[in-house]
Amino acid sequence: VSGIASISGSVSVYITSGTVKLSVFGGGEYGYVGTGDDLLTIDISDSEIIGDVFGGGRYSSTNVSSLELSINNSEVDGDVFGGGMYGLLTSDTVNINLVGKETTIGGSVYGGGLGTEGELATVVSERTIVINGPTILGSVYGGSRDGDDNYVEAENGYGVCTTNIYILSGNISSGSSGNVYGGAYKGRSKMNANIYVGSAVSEQIGYPVERTFSIHSIFGGASVGQVDDDYETSTVLLFGNTSIRIGGEGYTGSITGNVFGEGDYCRISGSADIEFIGFSNPSDVSMLSIQKADSVTLVDTELVLDGDVDGNSTSGSAKLSINDVGMLTLVGHGYGARSGLTMNAQVSTLSGYESVHEVEFTEGDEYLVKAMNYLH
Repeated sequence: VSGIASISGSVSVYITSGTVKLSVFGGGEYGYVGTGDDLLTIDISDSEIIGDVFGGGRYSSTNVSSLELSINNSEVDGDVFGGGMYGLLTSDTVNINLVGKETTIGGSVYGGGLGTEGELATVVSERTIVINGPTILGSVYGGSRDGDDNYVEAENGYGVCTTNIYILSGNISSGSSGNVYGGAYKGRSKMNANIYVGSAVSEQIGYPVERTFSIHSIFGGASVGQVDDDYETSTVLLFGNTSIRIGGEGYTGSITGNVFGEGDYCRISGSADIEFIGFSNPSDVSMLSIQKADSVTLVDTELVLDGDVDGNSTSGSAKLSINDVGMLTLVGHGYGARSGLTMNAQVSTLSGYESVHEVEFTEGDEYLVKAMNYLH
C-alpha cells in the first residue's frame, strides 16, 4: 500500500522506568514487520502501561522467527497478548515472561492475539508462558482471545503448536476469574497444551521468586466465554492433547476451584492427563472437583473435593467431586507421604481405580492405617 512503510530486520522495544498512557505493540499499526528470519524483543521493566501489551501489530501482520516478551516488576492495567490485536502473528517461537512480585496485570494473559472470531490470529510452532511472582487479576490462556491459533478449516492447515505454561509462583486467584487455560478464550487452537505448576516446573525454566502460588481453577483446554443452555458442550475448541502437572513439594500453594483435563464447557480432540505430585491444599482450603480427563494420578497428595456441577452440561446438575475420568490412580510412599481423596459430593463416570503403595508394610506397623492411601 502506497505511503505505508514496512520493517525488515530485527526489532527491539525497551521500556524502563517509564509510563505509557496507551498500549504497546511489538508490530506495526498498518506497516508489516519482519521477513520470517528476524527477532522481535519487547522488554518492559519498572514501568506502568495504562493500556494493553501486544507482541504483534495492531492491524498489520508480523512475521518473525522468534518473539520475546518480558515484563519485570511493572504494572499493566489491561491485557497482555503474545500476538497482535488484529494483525496476524507468524513466528517459530513465542516466549512470554512475567516476572517479579511487583508485577501486576490488571486483565488477562493470552499466549496468542486478540483476533477476530473465525479468523486466524497466530501461526506459531512453539509457545512458552512463564509466570513467576506476579499478581494477575484475570486469567491465563495458552491461545488467543477471539481469533484462532494454527487452525483453519482445511484439513492440511498448519502444523500443531506446542504450548507450555509454567507457573513457578504468583497470585492468579484474587481477581474476577483467576483461572489457567491451556487453550484459547473463545478461539479454536490446533495445539498440544502442557501446564506445569509449582515444583512440577523444571529448574531449567528458572527459580521461583517465592515458593507460593494461588490459583482458582485449571483447564487443559479452552474457555468458551459466555454460554447459554443451547450451547453444544461437545464442541471441540482445542485440537490436540493436554497435560497438567501440579507439584507442591517445598511450596505453599492453593487451588480452590476445579481441575479439568479438557476445556470449560468444551472438549479437546486428543487425550487429557492430570497429575498431582506432593501437593495438598492448606488445611482450611478445599477444591471443588476433578473432571474430564483420561487419567488422573495423585502421588503423595491428599485433596478435599466439595463438588461442582457437571462440566459437560450447561443446564446444571448435582454437585460432583469426580466426573468423566478414565483411570484414577493413587500412589503413596507411606506414612506422611500417602495419597487420598475426601469427596464431599458424589462420583460420576469413573472408569477405573488403582491404589499403589510404594512402601513395604510390616504386620506390626503402628502407622499402618495412617500410611495407606484412601478414598472417602
